[in-house]
Amino acid sequence: MTGFFGANSSGKSSLLQLFLLLKQTVQSPDASKILDLGGDSNALVSVGGWRNLVFGRSSYQSVEFGFRWVPSRISAVDIPEVDDFLVMLPTLAFNTELRVWPDSAFLSRLNYESDQFDVKWIRRHALGDQVRVSLEATRNDKENFLRRLEGAKPGLPAPIHCYGFPNELVGRFENADFLRDLHLELEQQFEKRLFYLGPHRDRGQRRYAWQGGRPADVGPSGERTVDALLASRYRGRNNVALLASDGKPEELISVEEQVARMLRDVGLVSEFSVERASEGSELYRVKVQLSRDSVPVDLTDVGFGVSQLLPLLVLLAYVPEGSTLLLEQPEMHLHPRIQSKLADVLIDLTKTRKLQIILESHSEHLLMRMQRRTAEQEIPHGHVALYFCENNGVESSLSQLQLDECGSIGNWPKDFFGDAMGETAAIVSAGLRHRAETEA
Repeated sequence: MTGFFGANSSGKSSLLQLFLLLKQTVQSPDASKILDLGGDSNALVSVGGWRNLVFGRSSYQSVEFGFRWVPSRISAVDIPEVDDFLVMLPTLAFNTELRVWPDSAFLSRLNYESDQFDVKWIRRHALGDQVRVSLEATRNDKENFLRRLEGAKPGLPAPIHCYGFPNELVGRFENADFLRDLHLELEQQFEKRLFYLGPHRDRGQRRYAWQGGRPADVGPSGERTVDALLASRYRGRNNVALLASDGKPEELISVEEQVARMLRDVGLVSEFSVERASEGSELYRVKVQLSRDSVPVDLTDVGFGVSQLLPLLVLLAYVPEGSTLLLEQPEMHLHPRIQSKLADVLIDLTKTRKLQIILESHSEHLLMRMQRRTAEQEIPHGHVALYFCENNGVESSLSQLQLDECGSIGNWPKDFFGDAMGETAAIVSAGLRHRAETEA
């Protein structure tokens, strides 16, 4: 789990938006777009103009970003010199650099790197308006193992978005087959293993129409939550493996039952189900029962917190095992006690479903429960990273919180969650003044 905390407009959301920007770029059919900046109503994030990517909205500046991940399987790799090259990589790193002009941008560099190879596509500006583009590659310290084929067309075509080596390289360079696998691996991560849920989720409805689809997730606002539940029931999407205390599989249950259990675990409802509105109807309704003694009611007839938490819990149970989830303010509209229990649910699913959770939050209760579980060794030390974002009025900065094995934070920021001690002192002081005035 990775948590970003801090005041409003401190920069927390920008970190998550980078990954959303890349996800919608991967999904864009226009490969000539370096980045899909959004703009329509269906965009995951809308950046506006290119200069909004640059600190201070400056022009003629570079923007660089990169990340490292544990890849799935790199397949179809066939380099004649080494038969077992890249069958499985321990980690894969990607890095890219853009040059931003007033109203446009161009790609300066894209780079993939592992412990076995380093491949770069580089664009350099020479004297005047001349542009030089080169492909540089090393493997196990051997330079230029990508050799241009005799008679191949000169030059290098444009990359795919900001991350993909052009497919034409396979016909122009020897040993270039694996380049295509690199960007396909990145696309796999963003399209099929990275999912997002925003802070503003759809309100519950009395009736839901399902047309038989199988969504990839619940949607950025939870608008496909019931679709996902019904797809998991009727189309066999994901069963969830629970783990017993000894770490061995205990049972396989449906997504719907997993969601019901999580709702009970956080103490919001006693029973939960999705059922047809009437016999033979194509409409469905979500029924909840707050306690064993209460009657089942529609989702719209209970507190707002249930409808806001439901998309999150469905997402946690529905996505493929090993996925990465980006969550903005998962605690939104929840009572502090529920926020603490939600932290336990998130911690449990990082273990049972091997989910990586990256969240931004304002919740002191969620953070303190993470500290407590670290101290109780429910979370292995090093499996949680916490960061504090702050803005001094000019720029944002990011500091990693020093969480030790006892759950203590060694560098607790000033006024992290407000000034609790100052508030207490002010209450006591005001009370003393009021008492003195009354007695006088």
